[in-house]
Amino acid sequence: MKFLKLPVALLAVMVLFAGAALPGRAGINGIYGGNVSAPQASASGEASLLVSLPNGTSYWFYGQQALYHTAFNLTLAAASYFGISLNYSLYPSYGPEMNEFGGYWNSNSTTVFTGPYWLLWLWNSSDESWSLSNLGVGSVNTSAVSSVAWSYSLLSPTTGNPYMAPQQTPLDPMAVPSLRGSSDGSGYGAVFTDQSVQVPSGHLSWTASSGGSPIDIQPVDSNGLSYYVTDGSNGTSAVLAYNDYGMQVWHATIGSIGYQLSSPLLADGTAFISSSDGNIYALNASNGKHVFEIGHVSSSSYGLTGSPVLGQEGFYLLNPNGSLDYYSFNGTLYWSVAIGGSSYYFTPALFNNTVYAFGKQAGSNALYLLNSSSGATESIVPVNGIVYGSPSVSFGRLVFISSLKSQSGAGYGNVTVHCLSADGSRWLWNYSAGQSPGAPSSTVLTPSLVIFSSGGKLVELNSSNGKQVWNISFVSQFASPSPYAARGFIAASTNSNSSSLHIFSMSGSPVWNFTPKIGNDTSLSSPVFNSTTVFWADDSGHMYAFQKLDVINFSYTQHSGTVDFTSLLNSNVKGAVNFTWSIAGHTSYGRNVSYSFTGNGNYSVTVTITYSNGTVASSSADIRVNSVSPNVFGELVTIAELLALPIAIIVAAGVFVWRRRRRSG
Repeated sequence: MKFLKLPVALLAVMVLFAGAALPGRAGINGIYGGNVSAPQASASGEASLLVSLPNGTSYWFYGQQALYHTAFNLTLAAASYFGISLNYSLYPSYGPEMNEFGGYWNSNSTTVFTGPYWLLWLWNSSDESWSLSNLGVGSVNTSAVSSVAWSYSLLSPTTGNPYMAPQQTPLDPMAVPSLRGSSDGSGYGAVFTDQSVQVPSGHLSWTASSGGSPIDIQPVDSNGLSYYVTDGSNGTSAVLAYNDYGMQVWHATIGSIGYQLSSPLLADGTAFISSSDGNIYALNASNGKHVFEIGHVSSSSYGLTGSPVLGQEGFYLLNPNGSLDYYSFNGTLYWSVAIGGSSYYFTPALFNNTVYAFGKQAGSNALYLLNSSSGATESIVPVNGIVYGSPSVSFGRLVFISSLKSQSGAGYGNVTVHCLSADGSRWLWNYSAGQSPGAPSSTVLTPSLVIFSSGGKLVELNSSNGKQVWNISFVSQFASPSPYAARGFIAASTNSNSSSLHIFSMSGSPVWNFTPKIGNDTSLSSPVFNSTTVFWADDSGHMYAFQKLDVINFSYTQHSGTVDFTSLLNSNVKGAVNFTWSIAGHTSYGRNVSYSFTGNGNYSVTVTITYSNGTVASSSADIRVNSVSPNVFGELVTIAELLALPIAIIVAAGVFVWRRRRRSG
């Protein structure tokens, strides 16, 4: 990651000359998703702009260079299109200074220059990273830069540089770099764009195997790589990184004593992983090299089970020893606050300047609201029961699930969904979900809905009043994996002896589902999807990617009932070792094969390719065979047989005449 070292005062002001502003499109775009991979400006004439708010919501706007000319004009158009509040000062000598986006203002402190401030970033297409701009927004020409970004950043008091570049990039505009997608734990991919919405694809593009070690964590995605952590009862766990084509980019190992329930956090070019052996591991996100290790963080018998949560200067982690800890990106402990206990199933959440963590007060369960910078207690909310998963905090609401087990109750007891104001001062509603045989999931919180899984049902509630909108029978013999929502769709998986993945619309209508045919097993892994791909894993150690990006395809030609099939490989994929074809129920092998059909019609064809690293990819389609010619008697014959038919008729006629003459003689 590159930072241009500028004077702090210049970073704080960020003012430059600007051209005349062009009006943006009016109205608020209420959709999100679509294919938003930004092309290079020089090739397409299109420029993109990212506005990343500190509450986890981000906006991508795409416009023509010829229409907007400068990043300032593109910024005004994006704010108008999405309805984002925007304040700037226009100085005759300096140009525009950006003061506020979405209600978040630059710091007005005259003594401390650490911010936060709105900073402008430029996309460097040569090394595929964000660089801090040394120009003001009015002087950035959209014909020279393909993408720009605004982020609300604190500055290091020692270097004057921001702690971290924006998480989303033009290559991965809807990245899922942490558990639940963002620090607020909402489980809602709140990335908006002016591009069209596309239904997540149900095409299984590739699958790979860890070698048999279960994968219980939610995958994460950052800058074109997806990351997985396996269980490690033998003392080590594997950390695996795969590219979009299902090829393993790197493999690393960390210490483990069994179940790994922590998803990695991808930030500052590093994968941070809290492990069941009680240590925190930092690996280079690009190559898996060991960066550093924070040892003996927890003395608990089950180590660290909560996931790291991204903050402005580092990450937060719930310590089973009974504290909430805040670490810098280089592993330094900023502070540790005793909160009286913790939960095996809990991950904190960060919203605006407050961290939400489950602990105890005077021996009773409680939810702590702590200042994200200092760790000072802002509020303590008593909780009747054990809190599971992660709280969802966004849109002014705090939602979490607790379970209270009675002496006579079975399983995990009575499950309740709670909704409070985000500051914890007012209870808004409670929803009783009934008894559950397994641990309930975390909640998904959208602007209008709450979605969760418990007691064998996937349930959707109105977030304003807690009234049930719908529920779907959802097999869950064990703990419920948490759902994830984005782009108008819900991804959810079951956890049973035959686990499956399901995609629903927000109205609860099924879109598609998938049950593995290889190594089908239970699954604690929650699914996620970015702008192109749905990621999932299961306890058999298999990873699955569903996308429209073809790893393999095939073409075919036909003549006289014989069809020649040719496999087509994506040029980014290397190491193909086996090709298996299923053609009309028959199996053939080889990169290119032929098959003779006996009748015209539609036939199902699947080609499956196995790579040297164990990755498996397949492509299926129905083909239309129309080169088999029927004879006059309704039987199917080849073209050669059809051409021989006139000769057969002449011979038969000659025999008939000869027999008539013999009889008459």
